[in-house]
Amino acid sequence: DREDFFHLLERCHKEDSWVENTLRFYVSGGRYEWLEVHLYEEPAYYAGEAVISGTLVNMAGWKNEVDRWREKANRDALTGLYNREYFEHFTAAALEKDTLSSAAIVFVDIDDFKRVNDTLGHMFGDDILCCVAKRILGVFRHTDIVARYGGDEFVVFVSGIGRPELEKRLSQLCEVFRFPYRNDTVTYQISGSIGAAMFPGDGSDYQELLDHADCALYAAKEQGKDQFMLYHPGMEESPSHEEET
Repeated sequence: DREDFFHLLERCHKEDSWVENTLRFYVSGGRYEWLEVHLYEEPAYYAGEAVISGTLVNMAGWKNEVDRWREKANRDALTGLYNREYFEHFTAAALEKDTLSSAAIVFVDIDDFKRVNDTLGHMFGDDILCCVAKRILGVFRHTDIVARYGGDEFVVFVSGIGRPELEKRLSQLCEVFRFPYRNDTVTYQISGSIGAAMFPGDGSDYQELLDHADCALYAAKEQGKDQFMLYHPGMEESPSHEEET
C-alpha cells in the first residue's frame, strides 16, 4: 500500500490534525500484516523541512477483531463496516433531529466489479472489497458513518459539512480509488463512481436524500465512471435514467 501511505503523508501536510489509516506492510517471512498508521506534522522544522512524526500499531489481531464484528448485528461480516440496516436506522434518526444543520449521503460503487470476480476469482474480489472499505475510512472522519450497502456498493453519512469540504473529500476519494489494488502476486487497477446529495437542500429525510445520492451516482456512471457528481434538480429527468429505472 505504498501509494496509500504517500497519500496519507500529503493529508498530514495539509490538515492541522492527526491523520490515520490502516495499511498493509511487508514483514519478514514474505507476509503482509495490517498496521495502523498515525501521523502528525510537528510545529517545527529541521533543515528547512517539515517534520512528520508517527506511530505504527500492530494489527496482527485484526482478523480476530473481524471475527468479533461478525457477532455484532450492526456490522458487515466481510469488511467490518456498518451494515445497511444500521446505516438506515442511524441516518434516518440523525436527519430527524432539529439540531442537524447540514449533512450529506455519499453513494459509492466500484466500477466494473463483476469483472474482478470473473477474472481473479471471488477470493480476490472479497479482498478488494476490504481494501476499498479501508480506503474509504481513510478519507472520512471518525464521526462519519461508513457502511457497506450491499455487493460492491458503499454509503457514507457525513454530518456538519458544507459543499466545498464535501467536494474536497469526494475528490480525495476518487484519487485513492485510482491507486491499484496490490498483494504479493496481483496488481489490479480499480476505480469508483460516486454520487452525493446534501441535507437539507437535496432532501429533507433519509429516503429522499438516499434516492438523490443514488441518482447522482448513476449520472457519474453515465458520464464515464471514475468520478463523483453532486445531485442537482433535473437529474431524474435523464431519458436513459428513466429507462433504466
